Amino acid sequence: MDNERIVWPASRTPEDPFAKMADDFAEFVNRGKFSADQVSEAYYRLMGVSDRTDADAAITTILAEMQRLEREHLPASHFIKFARSLEKIEDSILAYTQYVESLPVTESEKQMLGSLVTEGRLGTLEVAVGDQVLAKIPILRRKGNQELMTRELLNALKWTMDRAQNGQTIKFAFIP
Repeated sequence: MDNERIVWPASRTPEDPFAKMADDFAEFVNRGKFSADQVSEAYYRLMGVSDRTDADAAITTILAEMQRLEREHLPASHFIKFARSLEKIEDSILAYTQYVESLPVTESEKQMLGSLVTEGRLGTLEVAVGDQVLAKIPILRRKGNQELMTRELLNALKWTMDRAQNGQTIKFAFIP
């Protein structure tokens, strides 16, 4: 253990000198609505290991921000960690969206279910079979991992749908 060091992830401890810069980078990516692929490609270009030569404006913008933050001594490893986290969020949203699209419900119900994740709506999702309420799923904004919150909602929906019998009409209602 003498030769090992404990390294805390960025933005995990208040004394982390890079936490503010890492959070600012996350906000920059969110504001620009950049994808995990774009952030990863900008990182690869920053490291000089990209094979791509296209002049994608979004990647160029991200790269410029990475270079600025790197000049301020933010370690480049923060960028790839962020890209991997963003990738997990995108994957969880895709899995949720695909599941919602497969449900035997109306288009307006599918749109409402999708908006719970994409718009971050808060309230209670009520699932009914006929006149009987099968489940009330609370949708609460919590600080934390968006990927985990999306997957929890997906699992709650799957659990509820597994309890509905085939052929029964299922209705969803959102109560803000």
